[in-house]
Amino acid sequence: MDLVWTDVSKYSASGDAKYYCEWATHWENVFTPTDSGTKVNVIITYGSKEDMEKIISLGFKEGFSAANQNLDELFKKLQNDI
Repeated sequence: MDLVWTDVSKYSASGDAKYYCEWATHWENVFTPTDSGTKVNVIITYGSKEDMEKIISLGFKEGFSAANQNLDELFKKLQNDI
């Protein structure tokens, strides 16, 4: 999982990254078919780099990875049940 900070100030109406409320996030999920299944890209935008770093320090990366692993296991089980 790659976590990359991008300055969102250029996307806000006021030109100020703090235009977004503290801890606010925007999630964009992109599903792309592949030969072996589906690739999922999740782009999460935070109001500031500090907000992102705080969420990461609270265990987001580990929790998100665990949730995705659980989904992988569920999909395998469901596929075997078909």
